[in-house]
Amino acid sequence: FALLDVNQGKVTNLEIPGGGSYDLQGSLTEKLVSPRPLRLINPHWQFQDANWSPDFPTSAQRLAWFYEKSGGPTVDGVIAINANVMERLLAVVGPIEMPKYEVALSSENFMTETQREVELDYNREENQPKQIISDLAPIILDLVMNAERDDYLPLAEAVSNSLADREIQMWFNDPDMQNRSVELGWSGEIRTSPGDYLQLVHSNIAGQKTDSVMTEQIRHDAKVLADGSALVTLTVTRTHNGIKGETFTGVRNVDYLRVYVPLGSTLVEANGFESPDPKLFKLPDPDYVQDPTLARIQDKELLDRRSGTRTTTENGKTVFGNWVQTDPGQTSEISLTYQLPPGTVELQGPQGSLISSLYTKLTNSSESRRLNYSLLIQKQSGAVPAELISTVDLPRGYSTIWSSPDHETDERGREVASATLTHDLFFGVMGEMPIR
Repeated sequence: FALLDVNQGKVTNLEIPGGGSYDLQGSLTEKLVSPRPLRLINPHWQFQDANWSPDFPTSAQRLAWFYEKSGGPTVDGVIAINANVMERLLAVVGPIEMPKYEVALSSENFMTETQREVELDYNREENQPKQIISDLAPIILDLVMNAERDDYLPLAEAVSNSLADREIQMWFNDPDMQNRSVELGWSGEIRTSPGDYLQLVHSNIAGQKTDSVMTEQIRHDAKVLADGSALVTLTVTRTHNGIKGETFTGVRNVDYLRVYVPLGSTLVEANGFESPDPKLFKLPDPDYVQDPTLARIQDKELLDRRSGTRTTTENGKTVFGNWVQTDPGQTSEISLTYQLPPGTVELQGPQGSLISSLYTKLTNSSESRRLNYSLLIQKQSGAVPAELISTVDLPRGYSTIWSSPDHETDERGREVASATLTHDLFFGVMGEMPIR
């Protein structure tokens, strides 16, 4: 992490601890029990794990709180920048010679070389494993701020794409600045949606750097019901492309998966999950206390004992949480079936909508019932883009009169859309049933 001072649009100071976020451990004055899944590695909640919530404003405020409670100043904002942003910038201004480390960093080798230095090659006596990041950041910043004219457009595209893909997220303490961040789509918040909603949140816990070699396919099958609800079957297939024993990536991927869906959804069935041995989880010290927000969430959670799936309510969504473990060269498949609450699908009767009535009169068509199904899918910040298939099966008697351009109709009459989840996606289907 870095502490950045900006005055009148100019960077006046940049501090990056050589030990990274772990430098704050010894100075933290508060004693909080970590979220339950994190107790697999650490029962105590600290700065380096404070970004637990996928809602960035929530995590940003928690990070600022931990930083202040560790002796740092009160900050005016938090900006999160994922590692692949550095790759995009290096593709424009790199490679960068780093003589101290005997390497030239480029977009192609940035991840492997920095990981090697941080994890293996750093000076054990100095114990500053993140020093290479501390040395690189001001060089990158200077090259970007003083870029050649020919690099203006490529740099602007790199930053713009990173903001659109949620690879850069921003939170500000000032309400006006925060509202502007929300308006521009830079805030990383969990968005509200009147219809269906999906976000998969992966937390790699004790799985080293295996996320970089995982590929994922998501299938979301929605069967719309006549009461305006829907039965959804979500199938997630994760493949571990690492080689056993390989540095950083040759171990088991241990993933705590949270699935965010519309508020009021109920779990019907869950299959394919695998929890770590309960004996591996660590107990907090007696003087550590529960975080009030986490305590409220956990106090109301429901446990499906057959599958081990936990159902909670967070950020205005229902959340299903469970473990997925995948060994190198193996594939894991999990499935969740859940019922969306009535009202998720908009229903329109013959007189229920002014637009529907006008459409009927203008087209001289018979009266009909209509429904509107929509699905907002949010990409987790920093996640490797998954391949997505979404299908919508309308109730008996309904036919599709409109769908978003991504959809096609399959042999069973379902609307099918496929995409790569590089950014948030929105799909929609409108169905009609004539009244005889």
